[in-house]
Amino acid sequence: MVSKDEQGPSRLVIIGHARAGTTLLTSLLRCNKQTAIVHAEPLDLRRDVKDALGSIGSVLESAEKDNTDGTIKYIGCRVTPEQMSHHNLTILDLTTQLGVNTIIVVTRNKLVEILASQKLTERTGIGYAEVPPSPTAAREKTTIPESEAIAFHENSVRIWWQLLADWPGPHSGVTTLFSSFEKISSTEYRTDEVSRLWSELCCESVEVSTPMIRQHPGDIAEKVSNYSEIQNIVSKLQHIDVEGLYQKRWGIVAIQPFEQPKKVVATVSEHTKATQLLSILVASVLVFHCIDSLVKERIFFMDGFTYASLLTLLQCLTVTTSACFDYVRPTAKKGGKSTPWHLYACLGAFLATSTYTANRATMYLNYPTQVIFKSSKLIWTLTGSHFIFKKKKSFREWAGGVAIATGLVFVGRGASSLDKKDGSHNLIPGLSMIVVSTSADAGINLLQEWMLQNPEIGACKREILLFMQMFSLIPALSLFLLSGSVPEAMDFVRNNPLFLVLVLAAGVSSFIGTRAIIQIISSYDSSTAVLITSIRKVVTLLLSYFFFPKPWTINHFIGITMVIVGGNFSIFDAIKRRATRQLQSASSS
Repeated sequence: MVSKDEQGPSRLVIIGHARAGTTLLTSLLRCNKQTAIVHAEPLDLRRDVKDALGSIGSVLESAEKDNTDGTIKYIGCRVTPEQMSHHNLTILDLTTQLGVNTIIVVTRNKLVEILASQKLTERTGIGYAEVPPSPTAAREKTTIPESEAIAFHENSVRIWWQLLADWPGPHSGVTTLFSSFEKISSTEYRTDEVSRLWSELCCESVEVSTPMIRQHPGDIAEKVSNYSEIQNIVSKLQHIDVEGLYQKRWGIVAIQPFEQPKKVVATVSEHTKATQLLSILVASVLVFHCIDSLVKERIFFMDGFTYASLLTLLQCLTVTTSACFDYVRPTAKKGGKSTPWHLYACLGAFLATSTYTANRATMYLNYPTQVIFKSSKLIWTLTGSHFIFKKKKSFREWAGGVAIATGLVFVGRGASSLDKKDGSHNLIPGLSMIVVSTSADAGINLLQEWMLQNPEIGACKREILLFMQMFSLIPALSLFLLSGSVPEAMDFVRNNPLFLVLVLAAGVSSFIGTRAIIQIISSYDSSTAVLITSIRKVVTLLLSYFFFPKPWTINHFIGITMVIVGGNFSIFDAIKRRATRQLQSASSS
């Protein structure tokens, strides 16, 4: 039971998904003059909120000013778990910094009901109104792709686990109450449920009423046009029992359960497994792409090697062969739909262009300089993701990108003084090659993200990797034949058997690292993949200076420092926020 603080109104926050009943509960609690709950959402994601805690605090302070006669016992507002996650807020932030001492969690038995209601409201612009829908009006419907339902469920699981990780217990002075959409929306249970909450809050019980009328009632099958197609998978996406998880965490036995739902699929062990899988993917990118980069730099240090087109062809051939073996494995998962071939052709063209120009740039620029300049792909991908996929990026991600770009400027100032590229005349063609390579790389990542996350395409990770490499062989072979140095290149291969060994090592390492990147793009998005590869570029650069000593200037030091700071701002923040999203489903393939 919550005790009233005599010094002023206690602070309360309602937490629940959009379309889970938070607006309705707010309206019902406002029937009592002792509970002043604000309807406005201080963390509305449609607005650019700079200071999340400050925004919530301002709403609460504004409500406190209305307590002129001292009758208000509770002031409060409502937030969604998605808003909390977006602004990296925890329950401890609310309780320790804003003085919130009561949390009311509102849930809904079926997450797919929440998703369907969100989509219908977004399309019609109507959630609740004071006028009932016309009986003769056609029932509004929406479509939910299977992949969207899975992603929504797993993102919700991830966010609730993050919030529960440091949720204050019952003996901390913070009271947590639970309610549900099914109770407060039912005329049979509504009065008793709201009276129970007021009793817990030590408030008088009054008659409840609300002018709001559901605009999209009915069974889920009547609101989702393709429900019969996704019913099987939806039945496995069980309810997230937040109350049960809270009670289990603090050793509380549930009293008077109300239609206790099934336990959530995600357990602590599965959450740990998802985090471990992410760690494996990041380690694969770091280790194998670093090996690939260092081996290729060793190739360019070989006496007499000037055949970038030969290296491009052999690299594409090696990775294609590895991808073919991976694709024909008996347990390999194949795509369920026929992906248009021209998409693979575009990926192949991007890949051949990126590989050739990157290899060619090594003839002009020191490799560590290339690594840093290619980190600008982060800016390209963040921009493309923002404008093409309409994905809002956090301030930390943009700040990290700007920091990395600033680091590139400082590194570029020292580029002309590096070994075997002493003339500044080498800088312009080298940077031109890097710009083309970086643009093609960004195109690969964005197109792969679109293919993997578009249910109409139905692309498979193994198919993308295999056919992208196969199509890249055509332009790679053409570039080699048109280079005019085929006989000389063949003589170099015959006289340097070590060259083929190094190419094989680079190709296999590139395949494993690329396979991990495609997995990350599938489970997260292209921006997250590029953020992670940005760490790899810094690691590669440091290793390159260790294995292949080169001049080091103050500009390099400042530039690398800016890149590391940018990584700390954006990379780790993005990984934290997406720690378990879609990893369980992605790991099956």
